[in-house]
Amino acid sequence: MNSCSKVSKQKLMLFLFFVIHWSGQAQTQNIECLDKLIQEKIDVMSYVYEEDTLIFAIVAPELLFYSQGQYELEKFLLSDIMPYDFSFGPFQMKKAFILTYDDNSDPNFKAFLEIENQINLMHVYIEKTSHHSTREKIQLYNSGKIGTDYRFKSLKCYEMTYFEISKYLMTHMKALRMYR
Repeated sequence: MNSCSKVSKQKLMLFLFFVIHWSGQAQTQNIECLDKLIQEKIDVMSYVYEEDTLIFAIVAPELLFYSQGQYELEKFLLSDIMPYDFSFGPFQMKKAFILTYDDNSDPNFKAFLEIENQINLMHVYIEKTSHHSTREKIQLYNSGKIGTDYRFKSLKCYEMTYFEISKYLMTHMKALRMYR
């Protein structure tokens, strides 16, 4: 099979997968803008997915919106001028989260702007929350409590909970991996 027909077959399979998987749910919602965001962030999303699929499932919604401009602003805000516990880095971690799961009692928060440091901390988080289901880990990570599926407010084009968008993104990444 030549590479052109292989790519066409992959696109057809992905299209069919999403038509079957999201039929009924996509009728009143616009998932095209969601898929466009995925394509814009595919490199970083693939990197995290390949590193650890559970970490990806937990932080994938945040990865969709993180940008270099946001990185620069957060780097400036972390210069001790901002005492507020805001979310930062590719996984949008809060200082309180880092303090809870990092062994260092006085961590260098700027170091957590880097994806590798956030991945390492997520391994600790996963280990310490091993008794929770994936859904509970997602809830706890994104809201600080278990039992409520909050809507992902940054996503204007499609109203989904953190868990629903995580599930959609996991399915998307599995389909991409299958047809590489």
